[in-house]
Parts: sequence; C-alpha cells; structure tokens
Amino acid sequence: MRRKVLISLLLVSVILSMPIAYAISDHNSAEYMHVYHMTIKFQEENAEVSLYYNLDLFSSIYTLFLGSRNLEQTFENFLYEFDSIEIKEIGRNYAIINVYDISREADQYYLHDSKKLAAPVDVLTIIYPNGAQRAHNDVDATPNIFYSKA
Repeated sequence: MRRKVLISLLLVSVILSMPIAYAISDHNSAEYMHVYHMTIKFQEENAEVSLYYNLDLFSSIYTLFLGSRNLEQTFENFLYEFDSIEIKEIGRNYAIINVYDISREADQYYLHDSKKLAAPVDVLTIIYPNGAQRAHNDVDATPNIFYSKA
C-alpha cells in the first residue's frame, strides 16, 4: 500500500514538473504558449504592453495548481529585445507589462525602432498617445513607428 502511494506521488510530481521545465528553460515560448493578441499603448517614451495568450494542456494544469507568477521568465523571454520591462499583472490568459524606454525622443516626436518578438503574434494593436489605434496581423516584430509629443 505504501509503495502505491509513493509511486502515485512520484507520477504526480513528474507530471506537474513538466511545465516547470518549459517555463524556466530557454525554450521558445511558442512551444507551450500562443500569443493571439498583443497591445502596445504608448505613453511618451514608455508603454504598457498587454499580452493575451493560450497555454498548452500541461502548462495550463501547472498554472492552475501553482499560479501564473511562474510564467514571468516566459514573458521576459518573449520580449527579449526590450531592455527594461516590469511585469505588472499576470492572469490566467493575459499579462500586463510595463516597458520602459521603448521609444526615444527626436525633436517633436518619439521614435520606436522595430523589436523582434520570440514568437509570432496573430494581432498586434498599436495605441498611440492620442488614442488612435492601428492593427497589424501575423507579426513577429513590432513596427517602426513615430508619434508626436503631447
């Protein structure tokens, strides 16, 4: 009887540790996470980035039992070309991230240079400081853009 309990506990541990191995490794996040919508809301030289994603079965079970905070490294890997990020909130299928110095000042404008993403995104929505929006489909990098100072 004790042996069956030990084997059961060992199996549960192995199953729950599988998503951990993905989450903490340098694997491409596309293996277990699909970002279907990304929003970048520019605010002067900074931005608030919202990611909406789906996880594979094992990762979903892992986050259900142990929480989504363990996905922080995954989001940092996804936004690997951005220099300074702060994860503000992680939900079951979304994350809100502050990105600092995403743009640079040039005369009366802010300029954002294209940055690669670790995996493709179905829809990228850019929200300019004046409220205007522009959507881009099937992207693997942010576009080069500029916007005027307020």
